[in-house]
Amino acid sequence: MVNEHTAAPYPREAEDSVIASLLVSDYAPRDVFATGLEASDFWQAKHQIAYAACKRLFEAGRPINGVSVADDLHTRGELDALGGSGWLLELTTDLPTAVAAADYAGIVARYAGFRRLLEAGQTIGQRGWQAGPDFEAALAEAEALLRGVREKAVALGKPRHIADVVAEGAERLAAWKANPGKLAGFRTGFAALDYALNGIEPGRVIMAAARTSVGKSMFAINLAFPLAEAVPVLYLSLEMTRDQLKNRALFAKAVVNRRAVQTRGYLYPDESEALDRAEGWLMGHALWLEDESSHRWGAIVGCIENAIARDGIRVVIIDHLDLIAAGNNRENRHAQLSEVMADIKALALKRDVAMLVLSQVKRTINDPPTLDDLRESGSKEETADIVAVLDRPAARHKDLPAEATLRHQLDVHVLKNRDGETGHFPLWIDVPTQRLWDWNDGKGPNGTAHP
Repeated sequence: MVNEHTAAPYPREAEDSVIASLLVSDYAPRDVFATGLEASDFWQAKHQIAYAACKRLFEAGRPINGVSVADDLHTRGELDALGGSGWLLELTTDLPTAVAAADYAGIVARYAGFRRLLEAGQTIGQRGWQAGPDFEAALAEAEALLRGVREKAVALGKPRHIADVVAEGAERLAAWKANPGKLAGFRTGFAALDYALNGIEPGRVIMAAARTSVGKSMFAINLAFPLAEAVPVLYLSLEMTRDQLKNRALFAKAVVNRRAVQTRGYLYPDESEALDRAEGWLMGHALWLEDESSHRWGAIVGCIENAIARDGIRVVIIDHLDLIAAGNNRENRHAQLSEVMADIKALALKRDVAMLVLSQVKRTINDPPTLDDLRESGSKEETADIVAVLDRPAARHKDLPAEATLRHQLDVHVLKNRDGETGHFPLWIDVPTQRLWDWNDGKGPNGTAHP
């Protein structure tokens, strides 16, 4: 029989990752336990013990983390079998990402199936060597053993009949037929972008890329305002603290020039009133801010997963992709970004959220921009549902006169769009206040050429 001392199929990394995912993600327990994976499906005894503890806690409605699992095992006298609680901590440190927890479970289940097949084969082989008097009985036993292996296999998902899919989407289809002009996604607040993108749809990955200082963060912050009026939004920054991000959002919403205020050292009465109104607006809407100083992809995914589970987040903004540390040091950057983009897409689909990912373009870009302008472009353009490159003429032409309309133009070049329009969609930008509006034929928010 196959045992722990026999050479047999054993996915150590997948077993580690299942346990680690259960410890760090609020969503992982639901995903993993829904697969039907059992403790006996693990090869190593310590994985079986840890998994059983996680399942007990889940069924009792208790939180699952390193502390609660260690406490459960300690009370049962099983913690020493794991080598202490330090082993649990080591698992979470090496976890690549928790978003694929169900996939890890599938790998564990598949290898468990192969081991059961080996055991069944050993038993069948023994019956063959025995050559007993009743061949039909031996054949029936072999068939029963193989049937048991099949029945034990964890169902990792199967195709759905179109009738079931149609029934599930009946309510959405009826709503669309009643109002076919309604956006499929959440409104961005910019008419041209809503027309092109059909709103920001859950399950999609939208990439907005630009050179440094063109306005990526300004663009994302201004998108967050109208989105947060409709659904909970998480803005996760890898280059600003929560306080810095809050200040940017506050002054942009108030349409107040923060640098001018800092230079003069005091606020005008109308600026103070505008900031009070903006503060009240921000406090009353579903906008969550987070910074992730470690830049580790595993920590970022855990933060996103927990925010989705805890706060019902529907739109996630990541600022920005090129600062994320992923994979190991031996992998090239293209491989690392491919892993991150695959996880981002999986998050969008599994959690039914929209992912807006900011990214860098090459130092020198084409005019007009193309997909080749993206840094490490392959994995980005392949995975993203929508790719937009931002360009600001005033950032390239420093000698523009103060009255030039181009000083207020932020060009959004939608270069890829799976289900909508591509093309050039200008927005009106006021860099000092960090605010964006619809282009309005070059007349800005007030209907005049120079607000």
